[in-house]
Amino acid sequence: MNNVSRVFATGFIWAALTILGVAMMVSKTDISSGNLTFMMIALIIGSTIGTAAIWTSNKPESDSREASEKAKRHSRVERLMNDLNEHDIEELRYRLMSQDDEDRIPLEELINKGRGR
Repeated sequence: MNNVSRVFATGFIWAALTILGVAMMVSKTDISSGNLTFMMIALIIGSTIGTAAIWTSNKPESDSREASEKAKRHSRVERLMNDLNEHDIEELRYRLMSQDDEDRIPLEELINKGRGR
């Protein structure tokens, strides 16, 4: 919900409160009994809670925005590691730990081999 929608929703809530208050005052409600005061306090508390709910309801929107920013921050290596299965990860660990020059394969060849699957 954008700010313009929030302003309209807040205005609607408080306009409805005003209309109900005026309607209770001009009706044949006995003002001296305290019913009007009790009803107006209940309506004001409800309107305040409704307004607070409208203005603090942007949590899911910001969560999705944060998630998309985190996805963008993932490096190419992290995305590659997520695409590998357990066998490929074990093979990568073995090759990285290996000191033998004869087992070494250029990175481009490994990537092209992986794309061929």
